[in-house]
Amino acid sequence: MAETGFEGLEELDSFTKDMLELAEKEMPRESSKFLKKNANQLKTATKNKAKQLGIIEETGNYYEGFKSGKVYKYNGALSCRAYNTSPHAHLLEYGHLQTDKEGNSVGKGFVPGFHPFQRAYEDFINKYYNNCEQFVDDMINKHGL
Repeated sequence: MAETGFEGLEELDSFTKDMLELAEKEMPRESSKFLKKNANQLKTATKNKAKQLGIIEETGNYYEGFKSGKVYKYNGALSCRAYNTSPHAHLLEYGHLQTDKEGNSVGKGFVPGFHPFQRAYEDFINKYYNNCEQFVDDMINKHGL
């Protein structure tokens, strides 16, 4: 199962980090909704990136396998992930050796991976940081934190 998520906020400034920690303690429901919403956006971005890269649907239900997980605690912070449940997703993500039923190498040999999760993550990270800053602004303006 291929998975990529976004863990931590190490590149945000210290004020934003403090505000997000405060939001997690004071408004856990809103913080969870925020993370789940961003995980869904990452899931959609990954699905679109996979289509852009030309991953063909002949291989099964690859596009139906994209999911976003539940919000959970990871190293003391709230986290959420986007992943693919298709049994062949890891082959399309990382690449694989093309073999016959006996395990002998055939055809092209090694088929390189498409890496849709990594590429979508790289494209999405700036949008995520902007969403975090907007969330902090909303907390300050609407909730007076």
